[in-house]
Amino acid sequence: MVCIPPGARLRLDGLPELFKDQFNLSSWEEATFNQLSVEANQHRDALCFDNSAIAPLELLPEAQKVKVLRLCSQEDVEADLDRLRVARLR
Repeated sequence: MVCIPPGARLRLDGLPELFKDQFNLSSWEEATFNQLSVEANQHRDALCFDNSAIAPLELLPEAQKVKVLRLCSQEDVEADLDRLRVARLR
């Protein structure tokens, strides 16, 4: 079990044919990890691909290769940089 925060950027390699066909993907893709709901006792995590496809995480095959590219969203990075700039001005 791994905990990935919403907004994390991932690269998936070796996607299976059925998954690629269902979501119009290539054998490797980058995606953003998102939480679709905060409701308990239901599947709520998904991958948002650059082609706008949204794939529920439970559809990924067991042992799917995933590389974490970035743990936060670009907006988080930009917000942190803005806070640093403001702090330096004070």
